[in-house]
Amino acid sequence: MKRFFVPLTLLALLLSGCVQNLVRSPQFEMREAGLLRFNPPGLSGIAPEAVIRVTLDARNPNPFDLNLEELRVELLLDGAKIAASSINGLAMKPNGALSTFYADIEVPITPSSLQSLGKIISGSGVQYRLDGGFRVDAGVLGKPRFGPVTLAQGRYQSPG
Repeated sequence: MKRFFVPLTLLALLLSGCVQNLVRSPQFEMREAGLLRFNPPGLSGIAPEAVIRVTLDARNPNPFDLNLEELRVELLLDGAKIAASSINGLAMKPNGALSTFYADIEVPITPSSLQSLGKIISGSGVQYRLDGGFRVDAGVLGKPRFGPVTLAQGRYQSPG
């Protein structure tokens, strides 16, 4: 039994390090974003906050299904981190098939976020960046983590 222990242990260690190389990272792209709700400071009985809904398209380049166990995102507007959120338990089809996710990101009202939200509401636009890290369940290949990565970035101009 001892003579099999060392080779099996080495094989397990080798395979655990290879999982990251066997499972390719899904690719994300922001389809759209919009201000879902805005409660300005001073409204009686309502916490001041904004909710931004982000729609992400994801493609799984692997020839097998992936379960997105956890996607943590940070939203930066005009270079300042204003909020974070997470998405859990989403299935991704194989071979580059498109999967769409929605994330409602709660933004606390602070002087920095209020300035950026004001630009969104007025239509003047803001620079955005969506950073994230994620873990996928690849079945027998394990649960590799990816990131941190920039999932999307650009300039957001509200329609209208």
